[in-house]
Amino acid sequence: MEVLNKNTRNAVLDIAKGIGIILVIFGHLTCSGQFARDIVYSFHMPLFFFISGYLFKTRGGGITFKRGLRKMILPAYVVLTVDMIIRLVTVVIRNQPFPAIKVWISTLLIHDGMMINKPIWFLPTLFLCTVIQAFTYKNKAIHLIVAIVCLLLCIFKLGSQQLGYTPLCIIPAYPFFWAGVQLKKWILAVHVVHVIETVF
Repeated sequence: MEVLNKNTRNAVLDIAKGIGIILVIFGHLTCSGQFARDIVYSFHMPLFFFISGYLFKTRGGGITFKRGLRKMILPAYVVLTVDMIIRLVTVVIRNQPFPAIKVWISTLLIHDGMMINKPIWFLPTLFLCTVIQAFTYKNKAIHLIVAIVCLLLCIFKLGSQQLGYTPLCIIPAYPFFWAGVQLKKWILAVHVVHVIETVF
């Protein structure tokens, strides 16, 4: 199976990521309320979380946490710092009121505030998905419970649109990440069965 060969790229995943990128661009270019935009927004980010779950490599919780801090949280806050500097310079140049504490808190939580690059929410949200998966990978029941709870919260409209960005984006994101992890496990299981049948 090509998906299990570490020396070759998976063309299907590359194409899926490419489609996702195009859809993100399209979704941000279309006007709010358009039917096409609503359709795109219903699955373009779930697609990225699904692919991320599929590509996730199970490591220890501590290793995953440290790796995530370096590769996701640090870059996110570097961008956030640049955003805040740009906004503060703009405030000084235009002689506007200095941002209130509430604005600073919203910015640090990656929920509006002084943010310019709002899509940066994806990185901390993905970080939370990987951390949950890594710290609970030995207990399949916990994975399933967390995924179901997140789905129920989404059904009752308790997702990112109502409660803001990170860390509450984990609510609509984790079920798709979890589904990607499960698909990979299923494919690995099918591959093992195929190898056993071939040998015997």
